[in-house]
Amino acid sequence: MGTRVYFGNVSINKLQEIMGIELIKDDYEWLKQHHSESVNYDNKGFHIFELPSLQIHCGDDIVNELISRLSKYDYSNSKQTCAVVGTIHKEK
Repeated sequence: MGTRVYFGNVSINKLQEIMGIELIKDDYEWLKQHHSESVNYDNKGFHIFELPSLQIHCGDDIVNELISRLSKYDYSNSKQTCAVVGTIHKEK
C-alpha cells in the first residue's frame, strides 16, 4: 500500500497526526473556524500545505494568534517540521 502525500488542503486532524500532537478543544475549534480548504483565504484564515514541507499560510490578522496557539505543544513526536507564513492581503 502506498503513502498518501498532500500538496495542500491538509485538515486539522491530519495536522495533528503529522505533528504528533492532540490539540485541546479550544485550540481545535479555533483552528477549525479559521481553516480554509481553499488557498483563497482572507486575513482571518489559513491554509495548510504539506509539500515541500509542512507549511501553514495565514492571514496577517491571525498570524500571532496562530503561532501562540501552536507553540505551546510538545513536538518531540512530530514527523516533520512546520513553518507558519503570514500573508498580507490587500484590503478591498
